[in-house]
Amino acid sequence: MSFRESLFKAFPSILGEAPKIAKALEKPKAVEKKEALPPLYFDAGAQLIAKRVDGRVSQDAVLSDPELGLFMTADGVGSSGKKADLASRLAVETVTAAIKQYQNLEVPLRGEEVMRLAMRDAEEAVEQFRDQHLDDVQIREINTTLTAILVAQGPDGRPQGVLGQVGDSRAYRFRLAAKNGQPELLKLSHDDNVVELLTSPDIALLTPDEARAIDQSQDGGKDVHLPPPEVFASHMDQAARSTQDGSMAEYLTGLAETLRKTQGSTGEFFWQGRAKISQALISQREGQTQHKISSFTVEDGDIVFTISDGIGDVLTEAKIQDLLVDGLAQKKTMAEIFQQIAQAARDDRSARQKNDDIGIAGAQVHVEQVRAQLPDWTGRAPEPLIEASDLQKNPTEREAERRELIAQQLLSAKRLAK
Repeated sequence: MSFRESLFKAFPSILGEAPKIAKALEKPKAVEKKEALPPLYFDAGAQLIAKRVDGRVSQDAVLSDPELGLFMTADGVGSSGKKADLASRLAVETVTAAIKQYQNLEVPLRGEEVMRLAMRDAEEAVEQFRDQHLDDVQIREINTTLTAILVAQGPDGRPQGVLGQVGDSRAYRFRLAAKNGQPELLKLSHDDNVVELLTSPDIALLTPDEARAIDQSQDGGKDVHLPPPEVFASHMDQAARSTQDGSMAEYLTGLAETLRKTQGSTGEFFWQGRAKISQALISQREGQTQHKISSFTVEDGDIVFTISDGIGDVLTEAKIQDLLVDGLAQKKTMAEIFQQIAQAARDDRSARQKNDDIGIAGAQVHVEQVRAQLPDWTGRAPEPLIEASDLQKNPTEREAERRELIAQQLLSAKRLAK
């Protein structure tokens, strides 16, 4: 007599439940387990070098957080510049706290949405900090660029990248062997400056190739072939008359007048002007900041990184690519390679040289389980900046619950004003 038959004989009252019990006692069928997605590992690094001025604090802020897959560079700006580092540090810390919160919600946010909200939170945090110090001329006008890369695992197990950007701090993806088998350094970001503006489809006064020639010029723009200033200015006047955007028309008209007064070539004019950003995290026109959010593909072995203009304005993309290739060939860690790139920008003595703060942060993405092969390095987030008690909530701008989640991650801003 089987165990099942003896059970039913001993307890006849359960015979009515026999079908259910019999099914429960059946040998469970083998369930096909889905293969776990291979985790992502990051060989991460960051480097920060202050401008060569005695006693000056770097206005750049960088973050490499391999646990989050988050890499950022921010460049503080402002009329005085003396406390612009508060804006860049606060922006980086706010984005970090926001992404942690959004990814840990009961229904976590992902991808472009989490980056969009994190960028908006950073904008609001810096703006509130300025409003709390209106009596301090060195704080009330601080602003910052902000470029952030978030790499996470997609549903198919492949790594996916999301970019959030405003200003002229840049983001790149380097692939050692692209489709053509050659190294490829791909610029993921779009600078908020006059050169990129003139390449936009609704204006189209510069082609993308011309814009890149201006940006990568090694002779101050003299080697860029563009129409003479008077001719190009007339093209800008025509574009100003054609646009339906009144503020854009005014901007183009003013730019044309300035170009007519230049003593150099059109290429030189735009090469010098590329360093002047058209917007930062907080817009000068309320409600006009356009945070650029986009997604990009990431493959095993790709290097993703962000840089400030202390590198982007100084080193050509060809030079950066050569340093990456050489560093990988010498089996250097990303921390060592990024340090080498930063030092190259600092020591540059070409026509592109610039005495500016230097910041770089990023990582090489590994899909396979190679943790033991990676250096024991973790890019810790900077010290939190604002306490919840110092961050005033504004329910009209953001729902109170989400605002509190972000506020809980921040520490006292009073220390920063000292």
